Amino acid sequence: MQHIRGNEFLVINIKENNPPVDVALANLEIEIEKAKASGVKVIKVIHGYGSNGIGGQIALRIRPLLIQLKKQNVIADYIPGPEWHLGNRKAKNLIYTCNDAAYCTDLSRNNPGITIVALKNIIRWY
Repeated sequence: MQHIRGNEFLVINIKENNPPVDVALANLEIEIEKAKASGVKVIKVIHGYGSNGIGGQIALRIRPLLIQLKKQNVIADYIPGPEWHLGNRKAKNLIYTCNDAAYCTDLSRNNPGITIVALKNIIRWY
């Protein structure tokens, strides 16, 4: 885990050390709970995007997990990497409420290997 600038934006690499997909996703859920407890507002999840291998499998399974976590009110919302740019209203609102997110190295990079996860339901998503 790596904090960017302050303590509101956290980077988690769930594909590090090539864990099995189920382990990577379980680790993500654990890290989300830890981050929420420590006051983190936003997480950049590095999951990879390869067409095969661990990164590709994690990428395929992370979105359904995040949809489920959003329905359960565990997370506020998420932004897929290709949508993480200043032309996206969700991204702009997230950066407005979490200034540390503006320092994300993947902002406006069209990176399908990451997903931004909002933990606090403080963002107006319209």
